[in-house]
Amino acid sequence: MTLLIATAWAAPEVLSPADGVWTADHDVTLFVTDDGEPVTFSADTPEGVFVSDPVDGDGVRVHWAIPVTLPEDTETCWQAWTDEADKSTACFFVNSTNDPPTPPTLVLDGSRVVVSPGEDPELRDVWTTVRFDDAESEHAGPDDVSVDVPEYFVLRARTSDGARVSPWVELRVEPEVVIDTGEPIVDTGPDEEPGDQPDLIEPEETGGYAGGGGVKGCSAAPLAAAPWLLGLVLLTRRRTSA
Repeated sequence: MTLLIATAWAAPEVLSPADGVWTADHDVTLFVTDDGEPVTFSADTPEGVFVSDPVDGDGVRVHWAIPVTLPEDTETCWQAWTDEADKSTACFFVNSTNDPPTPPTLVLDGSRVVVSPGEDPELRDVWTTVRFDDAESEHAGPDDVSVDVPEYFVLRARTSDGARVSPWVELRVEPEVVIDTGEPIVDTGPDEEPGDQPDLIEPEETGGYAGGGGVKGCSAAPLAAAPWLLGLVLLTRRRTSA
């Protein structure tokens, strides 16, 4: 009688990248322990799913390079096995730079404002800083924050991942200010321009007139008597000579 013994190979131990780690490398090689059997790898990436042929190790490790460059801020999950019924699994995140989270959203709902935190590109935990009328409070986690508000208010908020912060967003409700601009200006049509006016001749106390070319301060009567006064002078001279 022949006794058949089924040998079950344990799943290879994951070495790198370990489950939950972050890596700055975009071209990633997977490593597991070498248990003496060829290892098959599978990687579920944002660029698609890739499966290797069975790979032999060097007695210590077995490795396989994922055949695509992984995008920034993405997660990849991978598996390795010598027996398809028993697989090792791990996931890692690719991130070479820490980008700030997106700003929160503010929605006015009656007498309250609902603040929804932004999202972090690297999937880090976030919290929201809320400033209501200059009073500041912080709220951790992905849940919305509800803030009771009066009729008029100013509310500002931003999202943080612990290292980077989003820009502030603001919701402001203020009373309307009415500005008194005075009486309205009525258009009465084009203005009439004054015509040319002659110079006025004003009388003076001496009886003469100023302006117009006249003799200022002199009466016309003495000028009319000048001929007979000259004749009287000549007659007087003749009588004296005789």
